[in-house]
Amino acid sequence: YPRGPNLRFSEEDSTKGVAHAARLAWELGCDVVKVPWTGSVESFREVTQAVPIPVLISGGPLGESFLDTLQTVEDSISAGGAGVCMGRQVFSSEDPQSHVAALRAIIHDGTTATEAAELIGGQ
Repeated sequence: YPRGPNLRFSEEDSTKGVAHAARLAWELGCDVVKVPWTGSVESFREVTQAVPIPVLISGGPLGESFLDTLQTVEDSISAGGAGVCMGRQVFSSEDPQSHVAALRAIIHDGTTATEAAELIGGQ
């Protein structure tokens, strides 16, 4: 994640900092980069367009419902994201297998978040 005393970006909008960190990762030889969701399709597209390598989103904090997470994943994919790298979003659920199936459906099959939520009972 972008951090450090010499990195300057807006507290309200981390897009430039996240895009910069992704670019540095690529320039240092990384084959894939994991970044936080920047909040919108438009801002995340700036990140994915900053590098020629796959961009994955992290899981972030637990939301009100897993449908919120699925919507974020759908949005990230539509912005050019390549997938996810999540832990607690999946493993803290009562049925991790169905949560992975829902994520896979969005990432690999182009399913919408609402359709994918049906795989886990509409959560």
